Amino acid sequence: RGHQRIAWGAGDARGLMLLYYNKSFFWLLVERRGSVFYRCDSLLGGILVAGLGVLVQWWLDSDFEISPKIFHHYGFQALGAGVTFSIVFRTQLAWNRYWEAVTQLHFMYSKWADAFSQFQAFAEVTRKAAMDKGDQAKADRILRKQKRLKVN
Repeated sequence: RGHQRIAWGAGDARGLMLLYYNKSFFWLLVERRGSVFYRCDSLLGGILVAGLGVLVQWWLDSDFEISPKIFHHYGFQALGAGVTFSIVFRTQLAWNRYWEAVTQLHFMYSKWADAFSQFQAFAEVTRKAAMDKGDQAKADRILRKQKRLKVN
């Protein structure tokens, strides 16, 4: 389970790509490497904020003398609106990046198909010209190259 690493260049640490096991949503959630949730600074910050929240709630419940007096909920609403805006903005950026990548991938595949079609047309004309000249060995070589490209 987990992921595999694929190296694009020999010994190049920058060219590693994570391939996730996408068959199970649970394993995708608990994947540690490559996740922003399981970084030390994220975990420590989350534990710190949760601890402060528990402390403030305990102070409020026990009528501690330095507990904050919150008379109106406007501050929480403003904070919630800011957090909501930030999350939506970040999600929109990710969504746009995804569709930009899909568009570029589609463009790349169309260019590969164009190159394949041009090669096949050129090879077919060259093979027929070789057969007309009586050079069967050259025609067979070209035919083998065409078949190899079609299989791959």
